[in-house]
Amino acid sequence: MFATHHYESMLLNTFRGVAAVGVNNLFVGLYLTSPTNSGKGGIEINYTGYVRQPIQFIAPYAEGERVGVRNADSLLWNVSQTDVGEAKYIGISDSPIPGSGNMLLYGELTIPLEIRANQQPSVSQGSIRYFMLGDHTREYKTRALNVLRGQTFSGFQSHMALFNGDPQDGGVELSGEAYARVTVSFSPPSVQIGDHSQIFSTETVEFPEPLAEWGSWVYSGIMESATGGLPMVALARPEGPDFLHRGYQPVFNAGSVSVALD
Repeated sequence: MFATHHYESMLLNTFRGVAAVGVNNLFVGLYLTSPTNSGKGGIEINYTGYVRQPIQFIAPYAEGERVGVRNADSLLWNVSQTDVGEAKYIGISDSPIPGSGNMLLYGELTIPLEIRANQQPSVSQGSIRYFMLGDHTREYKTRALNVLRGQTFSGFQSHMALFNGDPQDGGVELSGEAYARVTVSFSPPSVQIGDHSQIFSTETVEFPEPLAEWGSWVYSGIMESATGGLPMVALARPEGPDFLHRGYQPVFNAGSVSVALD
């Protein structure tokens, strides 16, 4: 399963203080061809009595660094009176009406549904699965997936923080005289080459100049608040650890901090 640009934008805008409003009602449609990341492509099945089926997801669960959801119940469409063809894809939208609403997820069926006359298409419980990967923390992924379960993901003011290790696995935020998190502002989400959505820092993120040793800088985190709160993204320094001492001022140039979803 893949996220559409619509769902990606909803989630990325949380870094810009815009809430991703929970979707209380989602519906699964069957497609002959792929809806694509735009959520607007694909040929949806059409026969007398066909309607999209409501879907509910179980609570998000972790498998290593990825977090996912799966359908809580089996899905059953009405019997077709004619041979329709092979449904190879599904799309999950916020409207029960074919051709309408916003699609959030889409994917290719492992085994296509060959819809013939007097057959009733079905999908078994737990077989529709969507996992979030990437540098987003498990907390962020859980909140993002709960949007699919009707829970609103509140927007937040993003702040950069520095850690001596992965903040999800025991890494501790640096501290010392003059240390403070720094606000980071992001651009609106845009679709990039590769068909993923991404936001970029719009201004230079400049930490105060250390007046004493802060410690070893191994990870950078995007936090949900200026103090306290939880990391939403955890990024290992590509250059490796760097010890921050008096006079060494960490700076991120405009555009160098980015968050992507695909």
